[in-house]
Amino acid sequence: MKFPRNIRREREHYEVPETVVHVTMRIHPELSTWPGEFRDELWRLTTNERGLGKVEVFAACLMPDHLHVLVRREGMDVIKWLNSFKSVTTRASWRYGNRGGLWQPGMWDRSMRSQTDIEQTAAYILGNPVTAGLVERVEDWSWRWAWWMEEADTSA
Repeated sequence: MKFPRNIRREREHYEVPETVVHVTMRIHPELSTWPGEFRDELWRLTTNERGLGKVEVFAACLMPDHLHVLVRREGMDVIKWLNSFKSVTTRASWRYGNRGGLWQPGMWDRSMRSQTDIEQTAAYILGNPVTAGLVERVEDWSWRWAWWMEEADTSA
């Protein structure tokens, strides 16, 4: 099985604090979907990343076989964060019966060039469950988050 390259760009690209990156991580090919009740735990671990100071998270969406995150370096470069996140979540999956790897090696990524690009990519990430035919409305998918959703909650 062919996996994506481990890193698509020069390592230094992921260390620049201003660079916002859309990262997609796919489930390991030996798994068809998240093990057991692990999906909710994986989502909790994903949303908890917002307050850890490693990366700034702009948006995230957990799909049945992959995870989208839109992030920017904060206290840790994006590649180091990705490796740490994959390690933590893989170990957590073992508590739910997974006995092997959780993620495919590498990732797919795309760097943002403007605020408009960030906003459009966040909308794409949140709309992914509708595009995939999993729900009819974005609001019906529980495993999605973007910065404006939090802002709306605090302004109410």
